[in-house]
Amino acid sequence: MRRGQRSKKVRAAKKTDKQDKKKVSERAALKKSIRIYGGGFLVIIIAIFLFYLIVLFTQIVDKKNITSYMVRNGSLAINNTYRVLILRSEKNYTAPVSGTLICFSGEGEHVGIGSPVYAVDERGTLIGSTGELSTEMSKEDTSRLKMEIGDFAGQFKPEDFRTNYDFLHDISSSILSISAAGLRTQIESGTSGTAAIMHSDHNGYVAFYSDDYDSVSANDLTIPMLEGAGYQKKQLMTGDLVDQGDFVYKLINSENWSVAFAADDDYAAMLLGHGYVPVRFRRNSEVLNGKVTVIEVDGSQDIVTLGFNNSVLNFCSERFTDIEIVTDGITGLKVPVSSISTKRFFTVPVEFAVSEPEDEENANSETKTFMKQTYLESGEATVEPLDINVYSEKNDLFYVDNTQLKYGDVLIRQDTQQKFVVQDTDSLLGVYNINKGYAQFCQIHILDQNDEYTIIAPDTMYGLREYDYIILDSESVVDDEFIFE
Repeated sequence: MRRGQRSKKVRAAKKTDKQDKKKVSERAALKKSIRIYGGGFLVIIIAIFLFYLIVLFTQIVDKKNITSYMVRNGSLAINNTYRVLILRSEKNYTAPVSGTLICFSGEGEHVGIGSPVYAVDERGTLIGSTGELSTEMSKEDTSRLKMEIGDFAGQFKPEDFRTNYDFLHDISSSILSISAAGLRTQIESGTSGTAAIMHSDHNGYVAFYSDDYDSVSANDLTIPMLEGAGYQKKQLMTGDLVDQGDFVYKLINSENWSVAFAADDDYAAMLLGHGYVPVRFRRNSEVLNGKVTVIEVDGSQDIVTLGFNNSVLNFCSERFTDIEIVTDGITGLKVPVSSISTKRFFTVPVEFAVSEPEDEENANSETKTFMKQTYLESGEATVEPLDINVYSEKNDLFYVDNTQLKYGDVLIRQDTQQKFVVQDTDSLLGVYNINKGYAQFCQIHILDQNDEYTIIAPDTMYGLREYDYIILDSESVVDDEFIFE
C-alpha cells in the first residue's frame, strides 16, 4: 500500500475517533443536565404540593364551625313533681265514754247511714273474756284482704318505704275489724252491758286516724303548712284505749277533694291558664284531671290547688302524697337558646318613613324608604331617598340597620319637612336568619324558655316563620356574613 493512501486512512480513523469521543462527551453532558434539571423539577413539584397542603390546613383550621337549625313549631314539655297536701271533706267523731276501742269497720271502708262503725268497752272485758278475737273469716273477708295486699304489692316502690307502716296499720285494722264482728252479736244482745255500738250518721269512708290537718280547708293554708314539717299522724285500731271526748274516727263524706302545693307566680299563672291539668299520682300511677285554683299569698310564691271529684278512696289514708304534673307549655316557634343574640339599632320615628301604598306586602316589608339630608360639593343642602332595613317596630319607632346610618345623620319628614337627628339606640333580642345565604338578624319575642330551648311568638312582623333556617350558635357569625360561599 502506498504511503499516501495509508496516511489518509490514519487521518480518517483519527477523525472518526474524535467524532466518537465527542458524541460520548455530549451524551454524558446530556445525562448530567437531565439529572440536574430533573432533580430541580421534582423539588419544585414537591414544594408546590407542600404549599398546597399548608394552605389547605390553614383553611381547615380557620374555617368556622357554622351549623344551621330549622325552625319548627313546638312547646316545652314541663314535668314537675310535687309533694302535695291532701284536703278532703271530713267529719271527726269522738268517744262518748272512756274504754277499749272495738272497730267494726275497716280502714277506708265505705259505710252508709246506720252502719255500725265502732264500740267502746267501758270495762275492757269483752276482748279479755274471749281470750283473743276470733280469726274465722268469710270468703268475702278473705278476698278483700287479698285485694288490699295485692294493691299494695303492685304499687310499692322502694323509695317510698314509709308506706309500709301505713299498710301494716291498714291491714291490721282490717283484720281486727273482721275479727271483732263476732262481738257484735254479744253487744247487740245487751248481755255485755258494758258497750254500745256507734252507728254512722252519714254515708262515707271511715278512717281511724287523726293529724294536725283535720278539718283544714284551702282558705286556711299557709306556705309552711304545705311543707309538712313535724307532721304527726295518730292511728287507732281495735284494742286501743280512748278517753271520753278523744278522737275516734273520721268520716270522709264527699268524693270532692283536692291537693295543694306551693309554686312560683309564673308557673301558677301558667297552670291557671290551662284550667284543668293532668295529674299523675306516683303512689299508684293513676292519672286524674285536676281543676286549677290559685290562692295568692305574700312573696314570690302562690298556693295552687288541684280539685278532683272521684278516687278519694284511694287516698283516704294519706295526708301527703307525691304527684307529677305533665303539661305542654306555651306553643310557638321552638329555637335553641344558643341561637339567641342581642343587637343594638338606631330608633327612628315611624312617621319619618316615606308613605307607601297601604297593601299587605308593603306593610310587612323589611325595607323602608327615608329621606336623608346630604350636601352637594357646593355646600348646598339637599335630600336623597335611602332604603334602610327595618328590624322591628314598637312604640311608634322603627329599629333600623345601624350600618346604613351613622350618628348625627339628619332625616327629613316627607310631609312636614320636620328634621330628626339620628342618635337614639336600643337593643333587640333575635337570631340570625340564613335563608338568603347570609346572616341576617331577625327579632324574636320570647313566650317561654328553659335551659335548652326558647318558645317565640310566631307570625310576627319582621319575625321568623316555621321552616326558616337560623344559625345554631349566634356567636359563630357576624352581621351580613355570607354562609354559603
